[in-house]
Amino acid sequence: MSGLISYHGLEIPGAIPGMGNTAIVENFQNLVDWHPLSQWAQTGNPTASDDQTQNYFPGSFWLNISGGANTGQPYMCVDNAVGAAVWLPVM
Repeated sequence: MSGLISYHGLEIPGAIPGMGNTAIVENFQNLVDWHPLSQWAQTGNPTASDDQTQNYFPGSFWLNISGGANTGQPYMCVDNAVGAAVWLPVM
């Protein structure tokens, strides 16, 4: 078995011949590369329907740039339940 390899600053398993290594390495790489969907130029606040059906996950961000009272207010998704997503203001 070879050691670990560096991928974007994280150490992941290196080559393990005959043990499904390609799938293991690809899964680790996908995990490192995954980022929840975020919106950085919205004209309103997120709603309960901005949920997992819209590909929002806990850790997604939403920035309201509407020009109204909430201009510049970022929100973070803490629960992406269908029809009941919870977004909390950050700051």
